[in-house]
Amino acid sequence: MRRLSIVSCAAFIIIFSAFLATSSSAGPNEGSVLAVHTDSRVVDTGGDPFRALQIPSHCDELSPTGTSGGSNIQWFIVLAVFPDGSSPEYNTCVFGLGPYDPAGTYVAAFGPFVPPGSAILEIPSDGWPLPNTGTAVSYAPSCADDGAIQPLYYFGIYAYGDGTIGLGEHPVHGGVFVECGAAHATDEIEEYGVMGFGSAAGKNPCGEPILREEGTWSQVKWAYRK
Repeated sequence: MRRLSIVSCAAFIIIFSAFLATSSSAGPNEGSVLAVHTDSRVVDTGGDPFRALQIPSHCDELSPTGTSGGSNIQWFIVLAVFPDGSSPEYNTCVFGLGPYDPAGTYVAAFGPFVPPGSAILEIPSDGWPLPNTGTAVSYAPSCADDGAIQPLYYFGIYAYGDGTIGLGEHPVHGGVFVECGAAHATDEIEEYGVMGFGSAAGKNPCGEPILREEGTWSQVKWAYRK
């Protein structure tokens, strides 16, 4: 997998410290959810799952369920989904994984989306991505501020049997988006998708999943400002 550039540690520490001291409020990222998407036909990503997988343009067209019992890795993309008509803007996202069986569903690869021309800083909890752990991903001082569906993270998983892995809150810091303004206001993530394998269906907090290939990650519009 691609090596991730790590910059702006000071900016992230300032923002994260402010987040720890700030209660959630109704901000530009209110109503956000985290959804998941996979395509079992994609095995070789060429080192970039976001380029290899097709990203539908609507939340209810995402496919949250992969296959099980085979030797192929299953690639999932985590997507930040915002209400229609909203104007999301964030530089940090905090989330986690819920309980699951790591012997039956082994997370072999994982990492954040790195927007073109930007760098990221990720601070995972101990043991990430084991069950009931979490991570924080920051683009600061850049800002993701456009698009109702935005790529955020990926997982490469071997599913030896039917099962699920649900997204959820960070065990310490909860699940939030931190907005880009000086106040670093936070909005709680309202719902989380579930990655499913085989007969254990996954689900997303946005309707029935329908796989329809609409476009690649490069067609998802991102705007960044310093």
